Amino acid sequence: MNKIGDIGTKYLSDVLQTNQTITELNLGQNKISDIGIQYLADALKNNKVLTIVELYYNQIGNSGAQYLYDAFKENKTLIKLNLKGNPGSYCTIVTAASEIRNDKAITKMDLCGKSIDDIGTKFLADALVNNETITELDLSVNKIGDIGTKHLSDALQTNQTITELNLGQNKISDIGIQYLVDMLRNNTTITSIDLSGNQIGDIGAKYLADALENNKTLIILSLKSHQIADTGAQQLAVALEKNKYIKSNQTSNLFRLQMALSLNSIGFSCIIFLVLLQVANGLLCYNCTDCSSVSSSTATTNSTDSGAACY
Repeated sequence: MNKIGDIGTKYLSDVLQTNQTITELNLGQNKISDIGIQYLADALKNNKVLTIVELYYNQIGNSGAQYLYDAFKENKTLIKLNLKGNPGSYCTIVTAASEIRNDKAITKMDLCGKSIDDIGTKFLADALVNNETITELDLSVNKIGDIGTKHLSDALQTNQTITELNLGQNKISDIGIQYLVDMLRNNTTITSIDLSGNQIGDIGAKYLADALENNKTLIILSLKSHQIADTGAQQLAVALEKNKYIKSNQTSNLFRLQMALSLNSIGFSCIIFLVLLQVANGLLCYNCTDCSSVSSSTATTNSTDSGAACY
């Protein structure tokens, strides 16, 4: 560990503006703050030879991470940008964006509980557009709202690699669901979406129902712990009843739609939901455990465990 700090970073950045030989730079544990990072980011926009920059365990906040991300977008030579161990929540996201863009061995990206908000989601979305290796993306337990969901949905219109998407326990409302639904109409690779613990009501359920009516890809959909009531549940059920692909694949064990609706505000319509799903002749798994006004013995019909979809 050294004590280069912000002033030292400025001197070094001035050199990097014209340097054509240094390819790797390690400035980890040097007490560099956002001020010093701004100097470095300006240098990185012009430097065409650096491939690795280590900035772990400094004092970089969200502003510094933003400076570096802007430089990273312009600099196509940089392969690795490591901001781990810094106080800014965006630092984790910028590091992940670097990995997504350049590390072709990564197939799963776990960013659960990283305080990712809508701006951080934009960083990730930009990197995901051209990624062809990541198949599983876990963004659960974050602060992603409707705007962040739009950024992600726009990226997934193009990305055809991700098959599993976890957005559980974020701040997504019916508006964000509409963005996801628009994406699902064009995306043919996503088979599993976890939306549990967000802020989805009957309007969002209606948007999802419209998408499910013609869906040929989705296998697992978790809508646990929302404000979905009778109207929303019935719309979902009717959509599945109309799904011609499900009907045409009744004899295939390869197609099983698994849906979790437990911990919602569904009353008697949960029973209607179960009845309508019989059109799939057992190929649909569902769960309405702990829905309002429905006993668990009734709600868990054809479910393998209490409180969870039959995965």
